[in-house]
Amino acid sequence: MTKGDKFAERIKEDCVRLIALLKNGVAREVYVHGYIDENGLVRGRDARQDDVIVTGIIDCLILRCKDPLRPIQSQLEEVETVEEFCDVAEKLIDKYSDLYVLDICDVKTRRWKKIPVQESVVDGSKKQVMVYDAMVEVMGESELRSLQFWEEYCRRMGVDIDEPISPELTLTWMGMQDIFTSSLATLRDIGSSSSLGASPYDISTVLINDPEFAEQIGSSLTTWVQPPTPRYFINILSRLFSLLSKFTHGDLRIQYYCSFLLERNTSPKADG
Repeated sequence: MTKGDKFAERIKEDCVRLIALLKNGVAREVYVHGYIDENGLVRGRDARQDDVIVTGIIDCLILRCKDPLRPIQSQLEEVETVEEFCDVAEKLIDKYSDLYVLDICDVKTRRWKKIPVQESVVDGSKKQVMVYDAMVEVMGESELRSLQFWEEYCRRMGVDIDEPISPELTLTWMGMQDIFTSSLATLRDIGSSSSLGASPYDISTVLINDPEFAEQIGSSLTTWVQPPTPRYFINILSRLFSLLSKFTHGDLRIQYYCSFLLERNTSPKADG
């Protein structure tokens, strides 16, 4: 796989995780990033060349609801494409966001069945989860700024976000039959609002050795109106983080695991 393929696959998985959060209330191992300058985490402006990238993996995001009927989740089951999912989710969140809070959890594994008592260890864990909380806020404050953050990130990483995904990976995704399948089929058949000027994406000559798989994805072995690119997935991820920004942030948690669970709620917000 190319560097762009690997990056796009990671972003697609992050999209799937945030979709799962909105549908099921839990997402694990969510990637976040931001930029820091001499004043701390960059907010309210675009990333600059001399800003330093900071990254992290949030172990668990939890969307808690005060209503046992969970009105957002109960109405997100019948959507076919990612774009439709985001449209429906936005309307539901605007209507019901006051019923939900978003918790951020960091998981620590320990060899002993004891919560650490060293002040430096506890303070370090608190600061880490507070940074994750801030990163989630920053990544959702503006879709356009989130896109610019990604553009700067990819520029530094040497990833061309407008390079088409390799046909082999695209066809693999088409065979997964998940929420992205119909969205990719839309790119194949009619393109999107950004398809004007897109180069033809001919994957009709890709050789498929598995007859069953060839039959499953046969309609995709053609010239696509618009190729999938890393930018396509970045746009979706930016929108999903923007949707999360509509929820009030709740607890910041640190969970310690050994042979059984010990949990310490270290929310600075709860402390005032």
